[in-house]
Amino acid sequence: MAKVSQYSLDDKRTKELIGQLWNAFTLLEDRNEIKRFLSKFLTPTEILMLAKRLELLKLADSDLEIIQLVRLNAVSKKTVYDWIETYDGYEDNFKFLIEKLKEIDKKYLERLKERIGIAERTQLTKRTLIGAELIKFGALTAYKGYKKRQKRKSVLLNT
Repeated sequence: MAKVSQYSLDDKRTKELIGQLWNAFTLLEDRNEIKRFLSKFLTPTEILMLAKRLELLKLADSDLEIIQLVRLNAVSKKTVYDWIETYDGYEDNFKFLIEKLKEIDKKYLERLKERIGIAERTQLTKRTLIGAELIKFGALTAYKGYKKRQKRKSVLLNT
């Protein structure tokens, strides 16, 4: 995120400004209003950075390895460790939101399974879950690269 101004505010004024921000968020009524507000209020880089942080919090208790989180979110190892530590320290504060986001993901994966014609409701493999996450976040090029790596690995194992 952008750095705060070099000029400091007193504590009372800082609290007033932050309170005004919280009030602004509570006035937004639906997803479109929130999207319109944040897309004008934040830069695309800030929005992406917040989205990556949220995804790291969501995946903090997954069985993915650190290197998979790094690749999936295109962040550094330090960022992953920092956000997992943040999650561990404040798990209860994030839990309600993370659970709701995971429920949305489950619904998305169900729709994805239906769209690609999977008739039987079997449990998705880790590889399919990672692929679905990449598709979901619009990283088709990264997904194609992932598929190529998996294909290379299978060719190497079969030779």
